[in-house]
Amino acid sequence: MDMKRRRLLATATATLAATGAAAQAFPAKPVRVVVASGAGGASDIVARMIQRAVARTSPQPFVVANMPGGGTSIGGREVAGAAPDGHTLLMMHEAVIVATAQGIFKPGVEELTPLAMTGRDIYTVVVNAASPFRTLKDLFDAARTRPIRTAVNIGGLNHFTSLIAAESAKVEIRPVQHGSGADSVRSLLGNQVEVIFAVPSDVIEYHNARQMRILAVMAEQRSASLPDIPTSAEAGFPSISDLNHMWWVPRATPAARVAWLRGQLAGAMQDAEVRAQLTARMIETTFMSGADIEAHVARKRAEIQGLVDKFGLKQN
Repeated sequence: MDMKRRRLLATATATLAATGAAAQAFPAKPVRVVVASGAGGASDIVARMIQRAVARTSPQPFVVANMPGGGTSIGGREVAGAAPDGHTLLMMHEAVIVATAQGIFKPGVEELTPLAMTGRDIYTVVVNAASPFRTLKDLFDAARTRPIRTAVNIGGLNHFTSLIAAESAKVEIRPVQHGSGADSVRSLLGNQVEVIFAVPSDVIEYHNARQMRILAVMAEQRSASLPDIPTSAEAGFPSISDLNHMWWVPRATPAARVAWLRGQLAGAMQDAEVRAQLTARMIETTFMSGADIEAHVARKRAEIQGLVDKFGLKQN
């Protein structure tokens, strides 16, 4: 082979190598994080915490885009239909599983791969401070003799939580439609309902001011943020309900990119600022990924689908 041909071959080889390396570079552009709820909500706040931490380690930024509406189905469809290249993520808690079970989000979470969980909100059972109910047993004993009303977003996570709690005592708690958690809090303060099911950050201010009383936490063990509040199991009515801040990608996203993204989220959860902010909001600094998050999603899907079917909550 003459010198000229050798140089041409060397140049072609180098060009192919450079092209291949560029093709493998990831992320090649900013990573879009679709939050399927409005700005200022729990998922949005957690997503932006993680966004700031990832900016310290990722070669490309995470860019948050809020896409509320349709019971999370608008944001869910946006990500499920995106190119499976790791550059589009969904950040949403179990509401996206609820939307799937109710037939609102189609094709549903089966078109998504769960990346990780970055924090957990536990649900609490809360009454007005003037309420005669001092314990969870008092509440459920009353529910056996007369209607007890709770403020919920029908078909939302607090509604499902009320069903889970009532199932543990084999009683009925009547839902009253309220559009938001803030509306539910105001209704309880005004004695328009007798109980609400809320995450700690929504009610701790009122509990500490003795305007509300937290009867129990719906968790396996007591919360580090509420060490004096018994679990529902301690009260004799085992029930668990939580809101987990989860990240998802389109189902066909390559495994190597899934692993890289999980690594970024794991690193962000070790960030001191993130951990301090989560703790301040009374969100457990739980991290879960890989087979654990996939098993968690499978359990939640089965539980939520069972409630949807039992109580006729599927939407046409």
